[in-house]
Amino acid sequence: MIKVMLIAILYFISSIASASKETVDSLYDNGKFNQAYLLAQELVLINDRAAQRVIGLTMLDMIEKGTNDKQFSRTLTPLIEGTAIDKAQYWLKKSSNQGDINSMVALGELYAYYAEKKDYELAYHYFRKAHEANSARGTYHLGLFYLKQLGVKRDLKKAFKLFKLASEQGDFESMRLIGDFFHYGYLDEIDSHGYKNE
Repeated sequence: MIKVMLIAILYFISSIASASKETVDSLYDNGKFNQAYLLAQELVLINDRAAQRVIGLTMLDMIEKGTNDKQFSRTLTPLIEGTAIDKAQYWLKKSSNQGDINSMVALGELYAYYAEKKDYELAYHYFRKAHEANSARGTYHLGLFYLKQLGVKRDLKKAFKLFKLASEQGDFESMRLIGDFFHYGYLDEIDSHGYKNE
């Protein structure tokens, strides 16, 4: 009897895990953040990377909106000491370590834009990992680092190449920035390197 019950429990957990990524992601992508977060609370217990990402992104959203995490005090976030940034970092790292590309991008954003003390080297590391995994957003952010000289030497040629690659992958911000290269004459600046003719 116990053996049958254990098999049933394992089957239930595996069925939840297989459906979780689509469910959590679709709830989050459709703006149903509270529902996604509530489901994610259950799924992180089985080490679900989509759920870990949703919890981390929820913490980042709260930072962006200037809210605190008191509304989540009955949930898993109190298990991690510190600020919303600390909690976001914890869950995004767990998800990133399991290969979640969107978490890599979110960690890069956290270190580059949200953290009180910016860590461009660490941000670059995560954007690079995402870029190497063919993430258009990771590639876009690398281009931004070279354009805006964030922890790296300004290199318009590299920035343009990265924006071009990201735009070919469908990233709209990169498309806009390529337009800016033409509009503001950045291409003239890098043309001396022969890039226009490559």
